[in-house]
Amino acid sequence: MKEDVMMKTLIVYATKYGSTKKCAHLLGDKIHDHVDYLDLESSVNKDLVHFDTIIIGGPLYMGQIRKDITSFCEEHLEMLKSKHLGLFICGIQEEEVIKDELQSSFPPELIAKASVTAHFGGQFQFEDMSFFDKAITRKVAKISSDYSDIREETIKEFAHMLNTKVED
Repeated sequence: MKEDVMMKTLIVYATKYGSTKKCAHLLGDKIHDHVDYLDLESSVNKDLVHFDTIIIGGPLYMGQIRKDITSFCEEHLEMLKSKHLGLFICGIQEEEVIKDELQSSFPPELIAKASVTAHFGGQFQFEDMSFFDKAITRKVAKISSDYSDIREETIKEFAHMLNTKVED
């Protein structure tokens, strides 16, 4: 592949405590394209027209994806529908609720258009958490110390599916 025709991928994400950022970068390391990142909390804007593939991911808190992900998807819906698309969520959920939460986290048009969707797992890092989030995690998840369930094999498979689709 010539350098001047190198495909470009943008990974758009929001993160509260860094798990989604970690997953986004693990994914980016496995994508064959030139990869750029957009943390929605930064003030940097990216012109989506310059990217062939756009991957969007965010964390779930109490069953809801972050509002900045929802807003980004709504604001750029038409442009996103014209791109090669991947969607992911991060969080620690029961297996039986993951599919429903993934489906409800993004507009139905994007779910239908996405080449690949996945749940990348998540982690709890207590030193970074607010008092309220620590209390909720202890009560609901029954976890009181750092815990990681980042699914690196799922991230690898997600990247493989995107790489294969792009190279076809």
